[in-house]
Amino acid sequence: NLPKPRRWSIAKVTGGYRYETDPSQKDFGHILQAELLNPDNPIHPQCKYASASLRKTMRYAGRLWNLDRYKKDMKRLIQAVEDGKQVNVATTEAQKMLSIYDEVTETLEKGLRAKFQGTKFEFIIKGLLEQIYPNNVAKTASRNEKGADFIYTVDNEFGIPIAVAVQVKMWEGEADWTRPLQQIEEAYNNPEYENIAAGLVIMTAESGSQGFEKERRELEQKLGIPITVFYKDEFLRFLLRHLTEFVDTMKTS
Repeated sequence: NLPKPRRWSIAKVTGGYRYETDPSQKDFGHILQAELLNPDNPIHPQCKYASASLRKTMRYAGRLWNLDRYKKDMKRLIQAVEDGKQVNVATTEAQKMLSIYDEVTETLEKGLRAKFQGTKFEFIIKGLLEQIYPNNVAKTASRNEKGADFIYTVDNEFGIPIAVAVQVKMWEGEADWTRPLQQIEEAYNNPEYENIAAGLVIMTAESGSQGFEKERRELEQKLGIPITVFYKDEFLRFLLRHLTEFVDTMKTS
């Protein structure tokens, strides 16, 4: 049943057992009717969907053994076959690490959306900013906020303090509503916030629409300051980069 050496096949049992010896073979009379799920897509043991645990157990030289302990690994591999994924190509070590990174960021995003909706998401951003700029982050978000959720202050190359206005949004899909850009402008024009030299929007939307990006560029020109938007991927990379220190701080606080 192997399409070629060191390749795997997956079969689904579709019928009952019978005993019927093929005269030409004079053996192998035990027959269990099955359907081959990947006749044209033999599984390479080093593909991205095959776990290290499966590769290890497949070294067993016997005809039959139990894989119950690898149920999750098998489900993932079978799903990849059924979805028509490319399981017949080996994955490089770099690709494996990228695959792990994708799984980690996906899990992280799901956890954030489940446990830090709405204003609770601001807790994460405040903690991250305070890791980078200790004692220089002010939370300004409230019912009467004046354009910014946070203001953080840094010294420029001449030692002059400059401020960055931050807006935070837990959004999904494509960002089209330009409200966070309007809020950055409100913060810039607010006399209570001095020396606003940049704007930063942190959101969990996948990307911004053409209209959103157009307004961002126009606002940069209007105010004469850079305005950066961290969409989901940039935000998750930012979070992972500082997550250990953030968690250690919470443990000791």
